[in-house]
Amino acid sequence: MADPFIARNTQTIQSAADTLPLFTEYGYDFDTQQFLYDENGNNVTVTEDEALKVWIYKAILTERYRYLAYHDEYGITVEPYQGTMPNNVYTADRIRQNIREGLSINPYIAKINSITITKRENDDLEITVNVTSIYSDDSLTVTAGRSV
Repeated sequence: MADPFIARNTQTIQSAADTLPLFTEYGYDFDTQQFLYDENGNNVTVTEDEALKVWIYKAILTERYRYLAYHDEYGITVEPYQGTMPNNVYTADRIRQNIREGLSINPYIAKINSITITKRENDDLEITVNVTSIYSDDSLTVTAGRSV
């Protein structure tokens, strides 16, 4: 399957922002976990940092390799660790590494600042990711909950 993003090169962040097309996603309400629609029932689209938040949120919630609709590089691998391994720092580090690998395919992410896994109860995880995009120096924080 073809790579969903343009191949990265060693250009600076500013030139990456100039050469990559504008990042666009469907708007998403993180509280109700539903896509946003306008008064006519059409999907609302968002761009740049807001679009990147949606992409990160959906990538965290998507189990890698499970769905044929997604590229093999999209999503994160969490399920092998949930319910089968102890909830400890080692497991959290392995999940954190899988998240870093899953997010690093996106050329619109300039830097992954931090990945925090807070809620590790039963099969539930709460994942908070802080990144810097190619669009601004301000960091973006996205929190998503996963459970199996």
